[in-house]
Amino acid sequence: MNAPKNTPIIKDANWRSGTVYVDGVGKPGRISVRELEEVAKTTDADLRPVYADLAERSKTAIEAERRRSIAQHRGQHTASRREEWGYVTCVAIHDCNPVAHGNIVVVEECQCGAERHTNRNSGQSEQGQWS
Repeated sequence: MNAPKNTPIIKDANWRSGTVYVDGVGKPGRISVRELEEVAKTTDADLRPVYADLAERSKTAIEAERRRSIAQHRGQHTASRREEWGYVTCVAIHDCNPVAHGNIVVVEECQCGAERHTNRNSGQSEQGQWS
């Protein structure tokens, strides 16, 4: 199916940089979703809907690319980044450990973009799945 005439086409999405390669509006090239959202607010009224739609489609394309990367990498995750947050909720739905609730959540991120949350409290832990 071809896009209607004058509809910008997203040719490539890079989830790591949050950018897309766009052709069909202005000069073809790579632009970030943040820039597209800003242009959608500041450009003349006739083009605002075009850029707003392009920003939304870009977010969808980037998320699809991130999920595709995670799916290709399943079962081989290695934490490359780690953060600690305050407790939010149970992270292991089928193996919930209430003793592990209430203190911190360790958030690990794999290079592929997948995350795993682990609740820790009083020497107890509750580990979620990579997603």
